[in-house]
Amino acid sequence: MAYLNEKSVAQGEVEFFAVSPDHFDAAELTPMAATGEHLIVAHSESGHHHVLERAHVEVATVKNDSAGMEVLRVLVKDPTQVINLNPHGHKNLDLAPGLYEARISREMSMDDVVRSSRD
Repeated sequence: MAYLNEKSVAQGEVEFFAVSPDHFDAAELTPMAATGEHLIVAHSESGHHHVLERAHVEVATVKNDSAGMEVLRVLVKDPTQVINLNPHGHKNLDLAPGLYEARISREMSMDDVVRSSRD
């Protein structure tokens, strides 16, 4: 299991790290359900979700014991983009074919409530 020596790709609270094929071998995975033609990989509190086109990827949630972060397994089969559904939000980012670990940041408030990071 290893992170590849490539630059990560980040959009708002979601960051993608290229990983080796055996990276998720022991992981407990739950396939992500699609919303239309997209898979929502990060929900923004301001409503501009970060999505991937379902036709080009397979995404699963990785069981994780950290309340401070959500982890996804992302298999990119064809070149695609991380798309921001808000036309005034982050620019779309390219993702090359390969296997990625996507981390979605979370924040703890003063009353110990876990919530999505604000971008």
